[in-house]
Amino acid sequence: MRADVALWARTCLQCQQEKVSRHTRSKFNDFVPPSARFEHVHIDLVGSHPPSEGFRYCFACADRFSKWPEALPLVDISANTIATAFCSGFQHSG
Repeated sequence: MRADVALWARTCLQCQQEKVSRHTRSKFNDFVPPSARFEHVHIDLVGSHPPSEGFRYCFACADRFSKWPEALPLVDISANTIATAFCSGFQHSG
């Protein structure tokens, strides 16, 4: 029965037209490589986790030029806390 439903959904024209695509596709190999450190930085916030020594979040960042990764613990995810973590933690080591 599962196969029948999957086949029906794949072949139903109205189902395909109404289907919402939420993913933005980017072209591969269309990025210019950075020529210096901190020219292009990837950042992400992970959490909320159970508290560990008062920290609930993780600030993950990586420099695209040096490929240096860093994970820093955060108490909260306010703009001030994130900016401080980036400037004092990652910027000196990346």
